[in-house]
Amino acid sequence: PEAILAIAALETGWGKHIMSASPGESSYNLFGIKADPGWKNSRVFSRTLEFEDGIMKTKKEPFRTYHSATESVLDFANFIASNPRYQAAIEHAEDPQRFIDEIHHAGYATDPDYRQKVKSVMIKVSSIIKDTMMVADNKE
Repeated sequence: PEAILAIAALETGWGKHIMSASPGESSYNLFGIKADPGWKNSRVFSRTLEFEDGIMKTKKEPFRTYHSATESVLDFANFIASNPRYQAAIEHAEDPQRFIDEIHHAGYATDPDYRQKVKSVMIKVSSIIKDTMMVADNKE
């Protein structure tokens, strides 16, 4: 869970920058998943930074939209599990560090520093989880 939470936190700026589906409506796209031609549901076009041949470029790309955060999380899980290029990540799902390495290696993001950025956020996520569990334990 730490890796998945870290990806969502990084992609959305800790939930502060979730792209809009329309004015005042959230896209609920917590993972920055683009809408490829096979995506049959709604989409929103948004500016994104992409690295091509080591050069950062701003592009306008189609992204998936969802009706809820839950739908976004479920689609992320399905997106990773159903795509053969992420098979190595699935095989290492119990090791968050390796999971992040593998999805980056498979091309989940074009940012060459993506792996390190997610791992940095994951340290914070793990600390929050640990602190939350300690508080919960103290209430018992």
